[in-house]
Amino acid sequence: MEELVAIIAIAGGVGLTFFIFGNIFSLIRARINRSNFDEEAFNRLARAFSKHKKDSERRIQNLEAIIAGDEPEAQLDSPAQSRDDVAAKSIEIEDAEPTKREAEGSNLRNMLRE
Repeated sequence: MEELVAIIAIAGGVGLTFFIFGNIFSLIRARINRSNFDEEAFNRLARAFSKHKKDSERRIQNLEAIIAGDEPEAQLDSPAQSRDDVAAKSIEIEDAEPTKREAEGSNLRNMLRE
């Protein structure tokens, strides 16, 4: 008799467990399906992401070309520009020495030059 009660208790516990987990999953599924899914907004977001991806890839290719010493493709596409024009637009950094007056007015010293 005790074995029969134990089997019924185990079966009831397993059934109750399945019932509770089933209800939890159905609530989660209902919550997900209830959200308003705006397809137009999703399509705009997808277009924005793809545009951002293309722009990022183009920028990375330009940076890689600059690092490799080549000219970026986007700058050489127009026939009016030549390599000289593109090279003239490149940034040049000049090492300007401070004048004595600027150096005297500053409390900071350049330890490498002394």
